Amino acid sequence: MKKNLSIFYVFLILLMAGTKAQSQITLEHTIDSTLYGYTFYPAKISNTETKYVFLDTATNTFDIYNLDFSPFMTNISVPHSLNNGNSYFYFILYLSRTLFDCDSSNIEYMFTAQNEPGQQLWIMRTDGTVLFHADSTRGPYCLGCPGGTSLLRPILVTENGTKMILMKDNFAAGRAISIYSICGTPPDPVYEIPNEGLNYLDIYPNPASMQINFNFHPRDNLNNYELDILNNNSQLLKKIKLGNSDKIFDFNVRDFSNGIYYFSLSAKNNVLQTGSFIISK
Repeated sequence: MKKNLSIFYVFLILLMAGTKAQSQITLEHTIDSTLYGYTFYPAKISNTETKYVFLDTATNTFDIYNLDFSPFMTNISVPHSLNNGNSYFYFILYLSRTLFDCDSSNIEYMFTAQNEPGQQLWIMRTDGTVLFHADSTRGPYCLGCPGGTSLLRPILVTENGTKMILMKDNFAAGRAISIYSICGTPPDPVYEIPNEGLNYLDIYPNPASMQINFNFHPRDNLNNYELDILNNNSQLLKKIKLGNSDKIFDFNVRDFSNGIYYFSLSAKNNVLQTGSFIISK
């Protein structure tokens, strides 16, 4: 009996040695992000439809692609420049079929500069129809800010229907938070990249030729931050110290060669955000 077990174990070891592990991770697509002026992210427009979204700051349009990267809708014009040369970045916060007007024959989206005061907010159909527009309004994004809420996204599903919570900046009277009832419910979530309200740093333009602009969003007034700029060989080119009052600053890249560069933001030896930018002259 012991001899038979020994033969069995030897056979099992030989079988395992001859078996190669096969990866379950398969590359589907590679995206050359340098072709796009701003960003790419996935969005779920219904519980059975996930799309890819490309925003193009050069033409102030966006495209929607299917998961196989076939075009779904292209050259959709937005009501405001995605990047008008200052610190304000507009982006699509929600993309849905039935969230705001419950007409599934149309695709609608919320368009806003969520993390900047004094900006405008639109809810649009992709055919250009305006469903909602407000000046100096955004979704609350700030944790613990005066007049803010704990919500990072302005749509909330409650036991009494779906609510849209917006914050209006009135520079004379402070901030007013308005709560709206809306028609539908958001699709099951897809983690969207990037979410500007969660970034410490936004950079533009990217690619750049002369100057990179950093828009800094510190989360508290306790930490001092350090920003490292590195080249493609991980060599430190510049170390910049940031305080909580440093919101917008410029970095001269005229003497930089063409290529990819990296940045790393840290506080108390903890890395908070990393990213890259491209110099193209």
